[in-house]
Amino acid sequence: MEPDSVPDSVPDPIQKHDTDLAAHLAPGNMQFAQVAGLVSCLAMAVLWGLITYAGNLVIGYFAIAVGLAVGASVRFVGKGSGTAYAVTAGAYALLGCMLGNLMCIAFAIAHQSGYSLAKILFVVDYGQLFGIYLNDFDVHDIIFYAIAFSSAFKIALNPMSKDELDYVLEAKGITVQPRKSRRR
Repeated sequence: MEPDSVPDSVPDPIQKHDTDLAAHLAPGNMQFAQVAGLVSCLAMAVLWGLITYAGNLVIGYFAIAVGLAVGASVRFVGKGSGTAYAVTAGAYALLGCMLGNLMCIAFAIAHQSGYSLAKILFVVDYGQLFGIYLNDFDVHDIIFYAIAFSSAFKIALNPMSKDELDYVLEAKGITVQPRKSRRR
């Protein structure tokens, strides 16, 4: 091998940047994102109910985990970016939080009544279950739901970094003039 030549196994940083950027700019799949968000929110809701039941305590912080999990699943499975993906993730995070709290109530009813969880979920009057949910709902739930929504939104938004945006604009021959400060 000649001293000036570069082996083929060394990746070209520009090529790697182009590949990463192409993956970022490629259109995502909203249907995959929606399915991933729904599956993630349902799984996290059941996990929330199980952990609450097993630990015999209410964990509001689990709403944050729901937001993180749903946002990550929408982002990485849907492979898209933008407001539509972010709102989808936020909506599924809210749904996951609501279902998580409902699962906590269902587990508590099952434990107190001696019935199985399946019987509670398929036989119970959902109006009564939702009534219990509303009676138990307070300002802490709103705060944790908002954090779950915002974390899912932020993760799924997946905006371009300034370097990526500058690279795209430069490749298209677009120059952006810096804004002048209005301070006097």
